[in-house]
Amino acid sequence: MSEATGREPSVRYGVTPTAADIMQPALSTVEPNDHVAAAAYLMHQAGATALVVVDDEQAKRPVGLVTEADIVEAVAAGKDLHDLKIRALMTSAPVVVTADTSLHDAARTMVARHFRHLPVVAASGLIGMVGIGEVCQAILDMCEESQIRIGGDTA
Repeated sequence: MSEATGREPSVRYGVTPTAADIMQPALSTVEPNDHVAAAAYLMHQAGATALVVVDDEQAKRPVGLVTEADIVEAVAAGKDLHDLKIRALMTSAPVVVTADTSLHDAARTMVARHFRHLPVVAASGLIGMVGIGEVCQAILDMCEESQIRIGGDTA
């Protein structure tokens, strides 16, 4: 058990973790014509910092991403969130990963592109979301499992 988190590490050292190992289900999605106020409400209720924008609720094909930063920017610009549509501020054509994308590749994409979220897709459509928090936790779990400290000290 990890003393810092009080839970078992989610990723075992020596096994290359994948997006499937660390992703969270994308429980809430929105459509491009939904209002930003509704997205903000969903984010608040779900404790999410981003929502995947899908083409329709059935297909679950990601066409965009709307983040808390997008909403904050709209508020700061004085936009009325009840009138503003998600398509006006979403990031279109989001970079996605698959369930078998390695933790290393997901982290490298996030760092290189300055992303905090990556939708995870399968042939059936959206299956989850990898956030920067999950990536960091998986790296910490791997370090704890191998007795490596981030500062370079060994335990």
